[in-house]
Amino acid sequence: MTAVKWGAVNKNHVGKNGKKIIPCILFYKDKLALNTIAVGTVRFRFEFLDHATQNKISPKGHVTMKDLDAGQGIRVYDGWGVNHIYLRKGYNYLKKTTGSIANGSIYNEIASPEGIDAESDDVKAWCQLDFDGYFMVNWNSQENWKTATYPQNAYFSTTGKTVGTYEPNPGPEKKVGDDGMDYEQMSRHEYTQTDPPYEITEGKNFDYMISQRLLPGSYSAFMLQDTLDSCLQFQSASVTTASGKDVTDRFSIQNVRNTVTFTANTAFLKTDEAYNDVTYYFRIKVTAGNNDTIEAHGHYRKNENIYTIENKASRTIISDKMQDTQQTNSSWVKGEIPKEPTDGQITVTKRIREQDITWAHGNPVFRFSVRGTDTSDITHMYEDYVEFRKGEYLTDGEYAVISCTFTNLPMGKYTVSEKKTLRYVVESITAQTSNVSLNDRNGIAVLDRNNKVAAVTFTNKKTRYDRYSHTDVVRNQIHIQN
Repeated sequence: MTAVKWGAVNKNHVGKNGKKIIPCILFYKDKLALNTIAVGTVRFRFEFLDHATQNKISPKGHVTMKDLDAGQGIRVYDGWGVNHIYLRKGYNYLKKTTGSIANGSIYNEIASPEGIDAESDDVKAWCQLDFDGYFMVNWNSQENWKTATYPQNAYFSTTGKTVGTYEPNPGPEKKVGDDGMDYEQMSRHEYTQTDPPYEITEGKNFDYMISQRLLPGSYSAFMLQDTLDSCLQFQSASVTTASGKDVTDRFSIQNVRNTVTFTANTAFLKTDEAYNDVTYYFRIKVTAGNNDTIEAHGHYRKNENIYTIENKASRTIISDKMQDTQQTNSSWVKGEIPKEPTDGQITVTKRIREQDITWAHGNPVFRFSVRGTDTSDITHMYEDYVEFRKGEYLTDGEYAVISCTFTNLPMGKYTVSEKKTLRYVVESITAQTSNVSLNDRNGIAVLDRNNKVAAVTFTNKKTRYDRYSHTDVVRNQIHIQN
């Protein structure tokens, strides 16, 4: 920044010590800001250097003049490197005029009202300049610099933030992780093979976090809401920015029947601090309930000894342009309720290519049978199935994956086979445990005292895409009373 020219000065300014103040121009070491004392107009030239080489460069960019208030302003002439001048829509604090001087040069002038101050972060007193290579401005002091006898200064600073608005805002993102973990260390835990559910145990403390980037806009309301499952206990909530600043006191936080609501304070929402490209982290601390409560809530899969709990949040932003409501992704937690198996179990996993699923053909259904004899030479036969439903299966690369488990099997030798199904054929079979051998398209599982658990995977390929058919399945339950 170079002060290349200045106008008339006032040498009658007197300091508190009674001594006259020499008119001066002040620069700052820690920011792009300027201050003039007893000077009416100063012409500043802004140029750019490569940090590494100190060679002059000519970038295109933008800069925003802040704190134009109390009669201060700027004037820019044609040919001074300024392509466009922007003020925030909806404000009339700053006035723009266009004129010319005797030699025909055309200028644009931005002026603030005399005697009416504005806060530095108030966008009504901001003026954005788009420049090409370099730029110059005439910095104009307030009118009373001419007659004032006290130290009359005219200060302005700059920022890279724009005066424009951006809507709609990006959608919120939800993650889950350990108690006190940083957001960047957490995962979404969307229940896929590569991003499985977050593992919890009875009484464990952990955190949900929601990220929301808020871009410049004219907002009247901001609300984020997250309904926790009733078997989770709410502990506390807080809000920080991505830079680490705690802004919890800028929000009203309520928990009503496990629904946690963050509402931005109206006064805070009107400040530039609130929305000028700020990313917020909303942290909700919870504790997992006891296993009896979780099992009673219906999350427990008895045949797998596990439970899963899904959670998502939503946020609403209201501005003078729109009401924007968006939901987060789903974040899953998973736990195990240990039960000592008295008998054996066989887990059968089905893999099909996800791109082969055509929902118009119905939900892909695959049936399995387990036949064999126990150690007492008694024959047993079991049947079960898996059904691929939208959003209710895991993924492993290009494959959709789902499993079923045959439990309470007496120790013995069993043949695991797949029944015929529409449109698909068995492509391969894989033993997942050492006590499983393969015979043609079947798995042979041997359950004994040392190997109570067996697992086998069937991979199928789709061979028919034509004609009409539809698959579905219903499990009938017959309750027997003693």
